[in-house]
Amino acid sequence: MTDAIVAHSITKRYGSLTALDDVSFALPGGCVLGLLGPNGAGKTTLLRLLAGLVRADEGEIRIINENVRGQTPKDLTALIDRPGYCPPLTAWENLFELALAYGLDPATAQTSVDEALDRMGLSWAAQRKFGAFSTGMRQRLGLAGVLLGNPSVALLDEPASGLDPAGIADVRSLVGSLRRAGTTVVVSSHLLGEMEQVCDEILVLSRGKVVAAGPVRTLLAKRSHWEVRVQSAEDADRARDALGVDYEVVPGREPLWLLATPRDHGDPRGPLPQLLSTSVVPIEVRESTSSLESLFFEVTA
Repeated sequence: MTDAIVAHSITKRYGSLTALDDVSFALPGGCVLGLLGPNGAGKTTLLRLLAGLVRADEGEIRIINENVRGQTPKDLTALIDRPGYCPPLTAWENLFELALAYGLDPATAQTSVDEALDRMGLSWAAQRKFGAFSTGMRQRLGLAGVLLGNPSVALLDEPASGLDPAGIADVRSLVGSLRRAGTTVVVSSHLLGEMEQVCDEILVLSRGKVVAAGPVRTLLAKRSHWEVRVQSAEDADRARDALGVDYEVVPGREPLWLLATPRDHGDPRGPLPQLLSTSVVPIEVRESTSSLESLFFEVTA
């Protein structure tokens, strides 16, 4: 699969502050990347660099094979910070002007605006002025702007900010629909449970540096472990010997419990086949999976 976004050794400074420090990643087309990190980690700076709103001091960014040097790439839409629409214009007029700015012809722009408003549940407010919108409605209109023109790449900075539970579910649905349409999505959020559901890959920043990156399932699987309860101390010793090659085995919460953490080449089926091959019949074997929240706190502590 061709990479839609490639960032190589990106560094961005603001005076004496290094906002991003040697950040590199590649994202295949049609994937969703979750951009995570504490406040001030550099997430919004990275999104601004990808959108061409600021220039990197060092490094290179390519989006759909276009070198980004302080200009917005083609076929890219973004919602970064708060939606910056014109208060005296209606919702429909704001989106129509944005669609024209994206290069859509008037007829296509009109259709695209109507579809985007309907998709975000704002058709009823199409003729209301943006200045009269609530915080949640403004955020929905900002997300509607991302849908214009079927973009190849979409950047979403805290898209669920200011939204109620129904709005958060709509964002989840929106990200899924963009992925199904083949759009590459980069989304930052503090809602880790939502990110775990919608993202294919994650990039975790802390103080401007990458502290974790890769496919969500792979990163979580590496932090998963198995709890094994055996019948006797002799079985516990035999289980340690049987599992020692593929697992890191330590005592569990009680004497007859073992905690087995898979090594990189561990059996994806778990430890039961190896135990049975050595005639150890455990009383109980259960998997304890890691979560994105636990991973986040581990790597950003």
